[in-house]
Amino acid sequence: MKKMIYKGISTHNLKHIDVEIPEKKLVCIAGVSGSGKSSLAFGTIATISMEEYTRLTSDQEYEQDYIIDEYGSVPMAVPLRQLNFNVNPRSTIATYFGLQRSLNYIIAKMSGVNMGLLNFNGDGHCPECMGLGYKKIPDKSAIIKWDTPIKDVPFGCWQNSYKDFYKKLLAEYCLEINVDANKTLKELPETKQELLLNGIGKKKYTIQYKSGNSVRRKTTCYYGPLMEIEGNKQIFPTVSFDSYTKSGKCPACGGCRLKSKVAGALVIKGIKISDVETATFNDLSGMIDKIITKDKDILSAANNIKIFIDKAIQLGLGHLSLTRGISSLSGGELQRLRLTQLLSGNLADMLIVLDEPTASLHPSECAMVAKMIANLKTKNTVLAVEHNEDVLKYADKVIYLGPHGGIDGGKIITKQEFEQIICVTTNSEFEEGKNVIEVQPVSEYVSYKGVLNIHMNSLNVICGSSGSGKSVILHDSLPSVLDNYMDISQKPIKGNSLSTVGTYTKLSEEVRSCFSKKFKKESSFFGKNGQVGCKCCNGAGYIDIGEYYGKSVRTVCSECGGSGYNKTVEDYKINGISIAAAAGMPISELKEQIELSKKAQQTIELMEAVHLEYLSLNRNIGTLSGGENQRIKLVTALTKKEGMIIGLDEPVKGLSPKEIGSIIELLYSQIRNGGKTFVVSEHNTQFIDAASYICELVNHGSYTEVVYSDERSGIGKCKKSIIKKWL
Repeated sequence: MKKMIYKGISTHNLKHIDVEIPEKKLVCIAGVSGSGKSSLAFGTIATISMEEYTRLTSDQEYEQDYIIDEYGSVPMAVPLRQLNFNVNPRSTIATYFGLQRSLNYIIAKMSGVNMGLLNFNGDGHCPECMGLGYKKIPDKSAIIKWDTPIKDVPFGCWQNSYKDFYKKLLAEYCLEINVDANKTLKELPETKQELLLNGIGKKKYTIQYKSGNSVRRKTTCYYGPLMEIEGNKQIFPTVSFDSYTKSGKCPACGGCRLKSKVAGALVIKGIKISDVETATFNDLSGMIDKIITKDKDILSAANNIKIFIDKAIQLGLGHLSLTRGISSLSGGELQRLRLTQLLSGNLADMLIVLDEPTASLHPSECAMVAKMIANLKTKNTVLAVEHNEDVLKYADKVIYLGPHGGIDGGKIITKQEFEQIICVTTNSEFEEGKNVIEVQPVSEYVSYKGVLNIHMNSLNVICGSSGSGKSVILHDSLPSVLDNYMDISQKPIKGNSLSTVGTYTKLSEEVRSCFSKKFKKESSFFGKNGQVGCKCCNGAGYIDIGEYYGKSVRTVCSECGGSGYNKTVEDYKINGISIAAAAGMPISELKEQIELSKKAQQTIELMEAVHLEYLSLNRNIGTLSGGENQRIKLVTALTKKEGMIIGLDEPVKGLSPKEIGSIIELLYSQIRNGGKTFVVSEHNTQFIDAASYICELVNHGSYTEVVYSDERSGIGKCKKSIIKKWL
């Protein structure tokens, strides 16, 4: 049997390991978080194949990030990670995966509409949204502070340098419409709320207000914050309201991106062009079957689309549509769409590298996806980072890494050792909610039937199949009805080239403070932009050397070796450790070497509790996975005030049972000791089984039903429940 050979792999924390991958087999890599799974699969094996190919086809030079003694018999690789860096709003599933031409041909042939008018990136675009399918609309959850007295300005978008102006304008308008400014918005009748949010005053006021160190005057009538943001009348045109808007379906084209006249044209009786463009895959499959019966000439083009969307449905992506923007997809959704393309195509003799392909899937969907992944090995070799049992049972070989994460990981261990490490004894916990808030989910993308109950000071889990609308509830519905709510998603943390784990958690500030006190210098002295920072790369650790097909090409800074510090940093050490060395060591090791403040120690303890102790302060934010992003955001949230309501979207994705158990313990500890409330969207059955309250959603195609929303112990009696089979 032909094998791919990799010897002496020492990439990142891997401990000089040897790996063999048999051809046309499914090989899985399992291990605890931070044990080196991605470093092996993507950082080494996939990268070697990609670079071997690139050296033959381009002039681009690589700075080799992997470390290996030797390798041989490597094939072409197709690495499919759970990352999505696409930011092009005009890139849709249809355009990205080459289905737009077939779709336009079918529509033009059946409707008689000129194909040029079906190009939403050209002449056919909707003039209202310019072919994007959405418009920026006010985000009420970010704007309105329901429990803040009106006299204190309950609108987030007015908490800026003009706050003094808005405060005085609000006071005048409250007198005009007879509203008690001492009350909160919640205490007012809906008619008065509407006047404050969307109203336009009948009187003009001359307001004298403070702006910085000066006093100014402005004459205007009142315009509600929602009116201002929508651009109908901005009192101060220089104010940016980007942070207080969200994307909403374009009212003119309904999201299909085309001119309304074109969108309303019939393809066949009862089906408009807009219906085809915006239909979910679940609905589109049936539409195409009906269209084919009217004209056999479109059979080839229709089959091209049908094969793709039917495979996508099997992979749990039936909730998507062809006009869905690629930039709006999660990393997991994009990975499964690429997997769909592989399953629909004819590529052979490739090395396909997958990143936890069953993550974000309902238990009922995992078995089907696992079988489809196994079928790939009939033509290709498959390497998957995965520890889901549905996938592992099809594996021809499993490589286990451990025994722990970070510096204590990176070794090949036995299956028995791995099972012993992740073994967990589940202690059933229950925290009775102090009061219940009834939520009626509302969304322009999902039609909900029924209500869900959110129990305060407890652990609530929302579960349901892919596309049932779990995340929509967290991101859209709950912010509108819950005060003091924070939605923590897996979206990448915003930052710049110098944004690191240390800067985001503020641990870098704490470490600089320690060095500052020790050597009696300003804290800025020890920053990457300070005296010890590398002047060659300005502390970035790398240098941009040009572009290749629109992408930046970077090389590690030769002056600092990637640390971002110059040689003088070695003149300042605590316990023999410079600040450069401190920034490069695992966080769990850092706390043993440097005496940090109580606040910093608390942050590190939380990092350890969510299994991020292997990260270093200089780890760039842009290199974190979706799960790491969310967990590091959770840490910063937990260091804030008590009584917060926190929404989490699949926080235990990619973690072992033992790690999941400790996350559960942390959340219950925060509930009991910090007065927190958690509302979690999750597929993991171990986590669902540990929740005090479960809300289950069932998708019926045209609508989603809340079939259960009560204590965990009672779900077994719910006849409509699907998840109870796995609990």
